[in-house]
Amino acid sequence: MLPKTTLVKGDRFDLDLLKAERVRLNNGLKQRGYYNSQENLLIFEADTNQYKNRKFDLFLRLKKVVPARASIPYTVDSITVYPNYSIEGDTLALNQNNVTQIDSIDFVQNELYFKPKLLESYLLFNEGNLYDANTSKQTSNRLSALGSYKYVNIQYTELDTTATDGDAGSLAASIYLAPLTKRSIRAELQAVTKSNGFTGPGILLTHSNRNVFNGGETFSISANFSYESQISSGSNSSLSSIAAGISADFVIPRSIPFSPSRFKYAVPKTKISLGVDFLKRSQLFTLNSVNASFGYTWKENSYVYHQFDPISINYSRLSNVTDDFQTILDDNPFLNRSFEQRFIAGLLYSFTYDEVSNLDKETPIYFATNFDLAGNMLDFVSGGSGTIFGSEYAQYAKLDADVRLYLRWKKERTLVSRIYAGWRSEEHTSELQSRFDLV
Repeated sequence: MLPKTTLVKGDRFDLDLLKAERVRLNNGLKQRGYYNSQENLLIFEADTNQYKNRKFDLFLRLKKVVPARASIPYTVDSITVYPNYSIEGDTLALNQNNVTQIDSIDFVQNELYFKPKLLESYLLFNEGNLYDANTSKQTSNRLSALGSYKYVNIQYTELDTTATDGDAGSLAASIYLAPLTKRSIRAELQAVTKSNGFTGPGILLTHSNRNVFNGGETFSISANFSYESQISSGSNSSLSSIAAGISADFVIPRSIPFSPSRFKYAVPKTKISLGVDFLKRSQLFTLNSVNASFGYTWKENSYVYHQFDPISINYSRLSNVTDDFQTILDDNPFLNRSFEQRFIAGLLYSFTYDEVSNLDKETPIYFATNFDLAGNMLDFVSGGSGTIFGSEYAQYAKLDADVRLYLRWKKERTLVSRIYAGWRSEEHTSELQSRFDLV
């Protein structure tokens, strides 16, 4: 721990720095088994008697009277998990009918709520390990990230309160998990007014079912509907728009087929999505689209986030195109290209590094990049014909990057500079776009 100290020979006396060093050392002790360690047991002493030029020797020692339990390491001798704990009532009655043991860990639940074998893989400490406050916190974060629990509490009880120097203390760990409501329904009423005169209501309904198969899985389905009408007078007064869609997501709190224990900070999630959308613009066109994806999301640490979809499919079909809208498409090749009927299948990868949420950083950085590759596998399957299932498929590679630098001062003002660049390559074409903003 000492090589990582922020105290440097030759620095001026700084009381706040000494306090921070005590906190750092105490945290280090709590990661090495010293369950009863306290920062106020560490004392800094400055000796100024040997120097006449305002220099001093700094000493670190323990208090003369230190409780015996604060100077010995502790091991975790037992672990009990309550996967279906109720904050309102007592559901912890122990009997042979509701206790399941996996790798010396007891799981107590009156009826099966979470499969013990799966839940055990989210714990980062085992029986016989030294107490580690950091590992305990990471375990709590992993359990909270499952999306099945509203309350996660890890408590430790000393089993031997008479331990002294030369002995090792022992702890009993109890993990209390209070489930969220299994099913929920949310409704949102919306009203939209746009600068082009389109105004209308909308509704969004979402149904969520948590812990579907007793392994933390979440299934959610959403449906939306909106209607807009142009209220301006004249020839455009009869224009309207109807949009509707339904989507379903199935989220598994582990990365199939990898073990959750390989990821210390947070467990990756596997996500399967399917959606259908419908859009009708009166006197213009009708657009139907279907999308599906399979992929993973995970946080590497507090700043880094990954999303990888090895399977991403999108199909759009334009119909009922009026002569007026066809004229608009013919006059605007870029717009016409965006409405082309194509089958898109490929992979997506997103990387995000975000320090903005850390308010202690004066110059946080935000960086995000997305890579989209489509059509290569379809080109191989179709033998380069350019069509599959009777539809033309898209083949391209796309990369974009977003970099932002924040300069904070006086806690109330922030200067933000941003650079955005994108590159896209299709057969016989390649383009590069960039932009710089200062806010």
